[in-house]
Amino acid sequence: MNKENIFFLAGSETFLLKEKIKEWKKAAEKKYGQFNTLTIFFEAAWLKSNNIINKKSKEIISEISTPSFFGEKRIIFLENFPPFEKKINPEQSKYLLRIIKNLALVPLENVIVISCQNPDKRTKIFKELNNIAKVEFFEKLEEKSLLSWICHRFKEKGCTLKTNIAQEIINFCGHDLWKINQEIEKLTLFKANKEILLEDIKKICTPSFEIVDFAFANAIQSGKIKEILINFKKTIDSGVEVQSSIFRIIAPIIRQIYKIIWALKYKKTARDVNIHPFVFSRCKNIASQYSEDKIKIFIEKLILIDQKIKTGKIEISSNDQRMLMLQLEKFLIDFNNQKIIYPD
Repeated sequence: MNKENIFFLAGSETFLLKEKIKEWKKAAEKKYGQFNTLTIFFEAAWLKSNNIINKKSKEIISEISTPSFFGEKRIIFLENFPPFEKKINPEQSKYLLRIIKNLALVPLENVIVISCQNPDKRTKIFKELNNIAKVEFFEKLEEKSLLSWICHRFKEKGCTLKTNIAQEIINFCGHDLWKINQEIEKLTLFKANKEILLEDIKKICTPSFEIVDFAFANAIQSGKIKEILINFKKTIDSGVEVQSSIFRIIAPIIRQIYKIIWALKYKKTARDVNIHPFVFSRCKNIASQYSEDKIKIFIEKLILIDQKIKTGKIEISSNDQRMLMLQLEKFLIDFNNQKIIYPD
């Protein structure tokens, strides 16, 4: 049975989660004072010792059970709980469940706000907590919701922008709300209480390596070799070393396609393979054109190129990486055409 004074905030969108906690802490301190507002951060390191987690669980229970001295509300924030640990032994699980069982006994004037990122929903700890608390989940925003969030964020800060300009923010920052918020802060300082234009974004916002990667990934998804080669050159021109691009840019995209192939084969979702739904939907078309075996061969081909660099068969220097660039461009052409030809 859910209790009115127990809240559980969780999810994969850490920015929204942290924003909500920050907002609640600020409101609690303003209304009830810092003396009646307490934050307890559950340390994953405590799980290294049964004795430590036993002691810490007792301390947490004591804190959440202690009423306010002045009869007012007492707000306790328990963060990083339950901890996402794959190897919680039965003894430790017992101590963690003991905390949850004591939540049912806390005084009504105590408000307990529990929060964590990506909880394991299969565990008994999560299920017990889910049953007793008021739950709010913060998931990654889909494209439409993200556009709306960006426009609202600018409006809160006194600026306006059109939806197509909000889309340009995404093009520069991807779906990372931490990065998007950082750019919004810069833009609203630059254009206080004015409309944000495309030229402002180009002038103020600098695309990160991740966004260059995203543009390259889009080119791979397009299946147009000219677009692929142009975007690969842009990636290198942005400052990515040609050699590091093998395992920093190309390999991750191919591994992502491999994961989508597996997901489609076994009827799994984007969440099952830890890929953003938007990216999953964009990549499904190209993934359907490859088999698992063929993708594995292309991964082996990348490894072989790397080995040839290390053995000197592909010569590179700080001033001349043309030979490697040529090999990688040939690889991209072969990958796009699904031609399995190993480098000389």
